Amino acid sequence: MDEVIPPATQSFDSYFKSIGFNRSMCLKAIKICEKEDIEDVDALLKCSEPELKEIGFTIGLIQKLRAHLTIPISADEFLVLHQNIKKYAMLHSKDFEIIQKDFNEKKDLLEKLKKEVSQKGLEFEKWKERNSKIELLLKLPSTKMASHSKELISLVRDLKKMKYATNITKFNPEFCSPLITLSNNNLVAYKNGTYDKWNCTVLGTFCREFTIKVLSNEKAFMIGFASKDINLDGIQNHAKNGYYLFPSNGHLYAEDGTDNKSYAKACHFEGNVITCQWSLVDKYISFIINGKNCGIAYKNINKDLYPCFLGCSSKCQIQFVEKKKD
Repeated sequence: MDEVIPPATQSFDSYFKSIGFNRSMCLKAIKICEKEDIEDVDALLKCSEPELKEIGFTIGLIQKLRAHLTIPISADEFLVLHQNIKKYAMLHSKDFEIIQKDFNEKKDLLEKLKKEVSQKGLEFEKWKERNSKIELLLKLPSTKMASHSKELISLVRDLKKMKYATNITKFNPEFCSPLITLSNNNLVAYKNGTYDKWNCTVLGTFCREFTIKVLSNEKAFMIGFASKDINLDGIQNHAKNGYYLFPSNGHLYAEDGTDNKSYAKACHFEGNVITCQWSLVDKYISFIINGKNCGIAYKNINKDLYPCFLGCSSKCQIQFVEKKKD
């Protein structure tokens, strides 16, 4: 189709052809314009659809002209439309307010549930399952939220049954290398042997934040998080499974290829306190050394993890510090 010719610059015939009229449509439209003394295209386009219909324009002709009309509907038609919209709004405003109020209340509850799920201390997969349900509900429009009330009630009941994770993290004897001795009710881990080698590992009970105290001045050990499938007697676990801080120099080592990355100052001396944090919601791991937050160490962590201690120096020793109950 040729480019549409601006109004009042050419004849009716040229303009009608430019907007898609065939020959017979052109002749019919021109005849009507002459009969009604419509002077030019500009004057024609100021007519409303009812006015065009009244003077003889067919529905087919009007459909071609519709997008170009200056006044697509008459003042009377506009007034009727406005009154209908106003009437509809008045009839449904009360229902809408109720729906919106219900939606806002449910959304607030979902945000609280989301926070509570992250605080319950659930293992990763259990947290992921419940958090996914909450996220799906939060994405619903207000008009559909009401129909999902049963799912929301189920989530609330589910969370009420759950207990918060213990405030005490301990080493797990079932995931402990023979070269590591546990003591003090599994709060202390000590590496046996007479030589130094990265060949022993112990995991702790599940938690997303734990604090250890260094009980020796031995340099070579690492602390962080690892998955349950770690080889407890494996060599160089810091490069194969998990995310770690090397207190001897404050550098980072991890399964993702992180190797000797500068992060913090040395903190391997006896009495130093290190807190390891893993955020399920934001998917990062960070470390706090002697009360100073050193910032995010690892990002995009999306797997099941447990507290982990890697021993190298013989006689290196650490202890979980019991956290005070909130």
